[in-house]
Amino acid sequence: MGLWNRIKSALGSDEPAQPAMKDPIDAFWAWWADSRDALAGAIADGTLDSWVEPISARVSAIHEDLAWELGHGKRSQHHICVSSEGSPVLRVIAERWRSRAPEPDDVWEYYAARQPSDWRRGQLDIAGAELDFPAFRLGLEVDERRLRVHLAVFHPALAGLPEKAASTALFVTLDRVLGEDGTERWVGAVTRAEAEPEGAVDFGGLLEAVERLEEADADSWVLGEGQIEGHPLVFTSNMALKRVDHLLFDVYSQVHLTYGDLREDGLPDSGALELFGDAFEVLEGQLGHEALFLGTSSSQGVRTYHWRTPNQGRAAAIIDAWAEQELRWPIEVEHNLDPTWEAHPPFLA
Repeated sequence: MGLWNRIKSALGSDEPAQPAMKDPIDAFWAWWADSRDALAGAIADGTLDSWVEPISARVSAIHEDLAWELGHGKRSQHHICVSSEGSPVLRVIAERWRSRAPEPDDVWEYYAARQPSDWRRGQLDIAGAELDFPAFRLGLEVDERRLRVHLAVFHPALAGLPEKAASTALFVTLDRVLGEDGTERWVGAVTRAEAEPEGAVDFGGLLEAVERLEEADADSWVLGEGQIEGHPLVFTSNMALKRVDHLLFDVYSQVHLTYGDLREDGLPDSGALELFGDAFEVLEGQLGHEALFLGTSSSQGVRTYHWRTPNQGRAAAIIDAWAEQELRWPIEVEHNLDPTWEAHPPFLA
């Protein structure tokens, strides 16, 4: 059983009027509480058609470009999914929808991205070509630091496809095999191979590689050096952080501490680093789980702490208050809304 819908229509005239609510996500879940049992019954007796309009209207009220799906659950009988259809900005909205869902139970579970399907029976028809999933062959390169797999993908039917259609085919297929979030979380670079790569595996081999990454430590801290605008740069960074695991942290927050010319190269000395560490521990303790720490960078007399914070949260106010109370250095704080994580610290640019 599966139903996918992107209808952008209003409720039918015979649908009872709904009370106005300021937040369409809250309105959805209020409606869901009264409708979920009847919807499960409609799935059982094959009368789902009458539910397309009511669900579509309430999902469209959240955002007109969101899609929704009903399907089998993993542990529950059914699932409902609201998907961004690949839009990184809408993925945050879909995650907010999911974050307010009730706890999964025996009947329903909830997702903000399409779930994986059985690759052994999958097929994609695109631009006149038929791509059987079992016929795909993949060359794998595992990036242990970033916890990703880079892919060289071969399929006999890909050769005749234009570049855009081939690229679409690759990512639609990966979404079906790994799920939308799984593709974003675990897949790095994807290239189309002209011939079967040496040592190639099928999608089962890819799933095994992903399973090994899932078992690895979620953190991958590195200490590095580089340059920025021709000046020495030192940094620490958790290279394994992934946006898909922290979607509601949609603000890029930076705390700049000016320490001046302690060394000729513009980097901090050991005494300054010790003081920075003490100040950071205070801020980190105040933030708790309200913020996600990305790392530090030091260059040209400025030490910067890089964070991801939620737009709908207390983190920005906590950082601002800490900066006002910390008098040992001139401090500048920046908070920039960045739901797509396009803004990068200098060590990731």
